[in-house]
Amino acid sequence: MKEQGTIILIPSFEPNKKFINYIQQLKNYFSSIVVVNDGSKAEYQPIFDCINQYDEVQVIGYNTNKGKGYALKHGYKYIDDTIQNYSELSQSIVMVNI
Repeated sequence: MKEQGTIILIPSFEPNKKFINYIQQLKNYFSSIVVVNDGSKAEYQPIFDCINQYDEVQVIGYNTNKGKGYALKHGYKYIDDTIQNYSELSQSIVMVNI
């Protein structure tokens, strides 16, 4: 059964192909996963494109690596701007460090 009240936030910089399997596993348990592409090179875009096809996953990001702290702030802002009233719906945000 999927956890409906938790948003998974994952900052990611130049992930390997195992990242796709990791996301596939997470989406079996969580209904909302936000992945922040922290300025990865263009050669990593196919990985982000692959996971962005899942309904449970939203990939956001920017072109220049700015570090994990910035990626987390960017992710929190995206969640706050796009997932209305997430705090009022008893949802929580979990940052996954990989």
